[in-house]
Amino acid sequence: MPPLLIWIFGYCLITHGCAQTISCNVTQEADQTCYSVPLYMGTDCQYSWSNKTGHVLANQEGKMENLVLNGSIHVLKTNKCLREIHYIRDCISEGIPREVKCSTNCSGNGSPYQGDNPNYYWIIIIAVLLMLVGIVIYIVRKFHCYRTVARDEEQQ
Repeated sequence: MPPLLIWIFGYCLITHGCAQTISCNVTQEADQTCYSVPLYMGTDCQYSWSNKTGHVLANQEGKMENLVLNGSIHVLKTNKCLREIHYIRDCISEGIPREVKCSTNCSGNGSPYQGDNPNYYWIIIIAVLLMLVGIVIYIVRKFHCYRTVARDEEQQ
């Protein structure tokens, strides 16, 4: 397989195989907790708010009536504090899913809390390492093939 095709395949695999993260803010009030993500006006979007066990609390089709006060593509209001909420949004216009884990300490003080939003530096590190390994393999193969041809010509 030509090296260019390998690079294109690797790039597509790395960039489209992983969901990109977005930010999440959590605000607590006396009897409700609001989890919010930046507003995005995309087309053909599907979204999901779920708890830490993966049980869907709200999505584009509806919400859990006994727990969720309001559920939309960018806001989830619940009648009790949940320490961890997972949000994922997939819009055709964005081209790649976006996700975030909203975490809070459930202190109930009403102040905004910036949820955990890992930046996934390890994805970038792995991508760079894969590119470096590819370059090294390419150089070694090119050098090895050149040396083999040169030796064959010297022996004749």
